[in-house]
Amino acid sequence: MIPRSISLAIILSILLQCARSSTLDDMTLMLSNMPEDGRLQFPELANKYGYKCDTYNVTTDDRYILTLYNIPGDTRRPVYLQHGFEDSADTFLLRTNTSLVAFLVEHGYDVWLGNMRGNKYSRAHESLLPDDLQFWEFSVHEAGTYDLPAMIDFVLKHTGQKQLQAIGHSEGTTVFFVMGAQRPEYNDKVKLVICLSPVAYLHHSSPPLFPLISLVGGPAASAALSVAAHGDLLKNSSVAVDLIKVACTQKLLSYEVCAEGVFFTAVGRDSEQFEPEFLPIAIGHYPCGSSVKTGAHFLQIAARKKFAQYDYGLAQNKLKYGSLEPPLYDLSKVKMKIALVVGKADTLTAPKDLQLLRKQLPDVVNYHVMDWEKWNHFDMVWGKYMYVFLFNHIHEMLTKYYV
Repeated sequence: MIPRSISLAIILSILLQCARSSTLDDMTLMLSNMPEDGRLQFPELANKYGYKCDTYNVTTDDRYILTLYNIPGDTRRPVYLQHGFEDSADTFLLRTNTSLVAFLVEHGYDVWLGNMRGNKYSRAHESLLPDDLQFWEFSVHEAGTYDLPAMIDFVLKHTGQKQLQAIGHSEGTTVFFVMGAQRPEYNDKVKLVICLSPVAYLHHSSPPLFPLISLVGGPAASAALSVAAHGDLLKNSSVAVDLIKVACTQKLLSYEVCAEGVFFTAVGRDSEQFEPEFLPIAIGHYPCGSSVKTGAHFLQIAARKKFAQYDYGLAQNKLKYGSLEPPLYDLSKVKMKIALVVGKADTLTAPKDLQLLRKQLPDVVNYHVMDWEKWNHFDMVWGKYMYVFLFNHIHEMLTKYYV
């Protein structure tokens, strides 16, 4: 195993070499190592594996235009899937016929997949452009307050149902907690949300987060970083992300550097479920864009040890919130039924943090720890053996709480 510091040095070296010498044709040639499934967009992936895919645009109350996908099934049983940070709807289909989408379609569910503002599928607004800094003035708060309600309303209107069931991963669970607290009327529109590697508290996250917490955990540093990065974090079409794809799809050392040296250090080590052949497929779809402010918000949550709204600093907080500190999200208002699914080796969502979350949510109907000892944060959506260890539990929960 290559130490993380050496892995990052190797990646940096590759990136610098590519940046110095690459023309557009050179970049295309270097990306030729990426398999087809790493290049296809969601509708193309769905069609390749035999699924009909409908695409819809959903406009939020604050005028962002989001892309929502539907793989049709029994409209009496809509299931909504929400991806995590820097991710997209793609994540639920990357394992093709052993993915969560395939499993749900096989069991007749009407499958809906949302894309939060800022990712590669949801970079539009009625009046703002992605080049405008104001476009990126959002965090997990806006995603939970505006994006999720808009997509839920669209699904319910389209299917003619009063409620739906949902499955979220990572930030895709955080937005449900935010929505339940900030828009409590939406608790009645969700029968059950299955939370895969849920994120609300980050008190005990693994050491790789600590340097970032100390650098960006404060409001001043967060604001400075947002301006310096023009608000946009690792968009899918950027040169930086293309270079990362090149570095992580080479035949020599890519798996040791990118998977073992970086991914596993951040989310937990499980080489059996994240095998070398899968790395270039995953890296073709991840990361795919979000806002710097969203990343900073999570770092603030970790640094302040509070599940609270964005911290703008004392003066701005007073103007925006009427208080010197940002308000806490009131989890007692999150009345929807919730199932929590956790991995023993997940170094991002620590057991102590999940126990705290469990105690504060009013209606946790199930708390499930994965049997696989090495189950990590990304195994919930990318794991090679999800269909063996995870999907039957999901189906059991969906069936049990279907009304």
